[in-house]
Amino acid sequence: MNIKGLAISLILAAVTLLGCTIPSLAQPAIAPSQQPGQRPPGEVSITLTADRTSLQPGECAILQWSVEGGEVVQLDGEWVSPSSERQVCPQATTSYSLAVYVGVGPPNPPRAHEEVEIVVAAGAEASPAASVPSPGMTPVPTVMGSVRVVRDLQFGSYELDGQEHGLLLDLYLPQGCPQPWPLLVYIHGGGWMEGSKDTCPGTTFAQRGYAMACVDYRLSNMQGCPEALIFPGQIHDVKAAVRWLRARANEYGFDPDRFGAIGDSSGGHLAALLGTSYGVADLDAAENAAVSDAVQAVCDWFGPVDITPGPIVFEEDPCQTRMDYLNATYGGEATPYFYWTLAWGTFLGGSLTDPAVLQQADRATPLSYVDETDPPFLVIHGEADAMVPISQSQLLVQALTEAGVEVTFVRLPGMGHSFAGPTQEVDPAFLEPTLEFLNTHLMASESP
Repeated sequence: MNIKGLAISLILAAVTLLGCTIPSLAQPAIAPSQQPGQRPPGEVSITLTADRTSLQPGECAILQWSVEGGEVVQLDGEWVSPSSERQVCPQATTSYSLAVYVGVGPPNPPRAHEEVEIVVAAGAEASPAASVPSPGMTPVPTVMGSVRVVRDLQFGSYELDGQEHGLLLDLYLPQGCPQPWPLLVYIHGGGWMEGSKDTCPGTTFAQRGYAMACVDYRLSNMQGCPEALIFPGQIHDVKAAVRWLRARANEYGFDPDRFGAIGDSSGGHLAALLGTSYGVADLDAAENAAVSDAVQAVCDWFGPVDITPGPIVFEEDPCQTRMDYLNATYGGEATPYFYWTLAWGTFLGGSLTDPAVLQQADRATPLSYVDETDPPFLVIHGEADAMVPISQSQLLVQALTEAGVEVTFVRLPGMGHSFAGPTQEVDPAFLEPTLEFLNTHLMASESP
């Protein structure tokens, strides 16, 4: 995706990054609606591989898959793009299954499926019983070099169809650095529709003295767009995570007055919204309401901030329209702004021409809340980004500047929609300005 010169390669070789690698960001996964109708089955080609199939406890692997001839792809029951990759960090031996459907997905049987098993050596630091702790259970920490990892801490929940769904986060804690540590809250991308805390650069930042919390949030779903899964649920979850973490700062060793937020793509949107909406009752979260959800610095990596400017490719409601129809009528991912329209519509709960949805869009943009009290911002965006145009970051930078907020804007020529370098670690073009910004605003001897 990115063309790197010799100079960048030398810089990357000099940077020591241990632990899990970071996969490149996939385009938003598309889940078709469950309406009747199915086109004739076609030939399906499917591959699923892992770069490592034998791990020690705490290690990670990269799953890679490619599908041709199918319309609906699921990885272990989750809608995913036809060709992508994902970091997995299993705590015990695990089989991963890729299923491909033609026309309509489950409950119809798949046209093809493939599995890959990753074997995790038995050890005291990871076991099936400890991989996903139940409420009240003490998570088992994993040691990876100079970083201690505590996985699957439940910080909140939401209700959907009468059932409660827990929200989890992972903590990456630096070892050998004096406490209290500054804490970074990392918010993953994925068009608000996919992704997870597992694609977190926690090790990279923890090895540089920052604790990092990698948080999950509820994902939107275009199969009807249930009210519980649309905005503002996602920002409620992020604010709930910040409050949960601040309430436990003494327990885990970080400074409650030195919190930063980092997000990429749609996670960058949520990080920017978190930073600008402190004190906005309309976007408040119920959990730990007595604790502040303020952050003292924000890093927005190529996040969208508003549904404009940019053409609306289709006027249909993506929550009520078959995905195969939208693809056939409007050209799918080959059409610029197709996924832009799809992701925003699903996140906001309807057609981007609906006045009620446009009111939601006004509530969802960080631009609505910018004022002089906002924390310092770092905004990084690739000039070759074909998914989120750099004009989005320009809008945010302009609004922050006009309000008198300290903002640093880094434009990266030739960079696309990813923060990953050739080895899938954080590209130095992102890492170096981010560390410089964070060191200025969160590593001071006195809290800002």
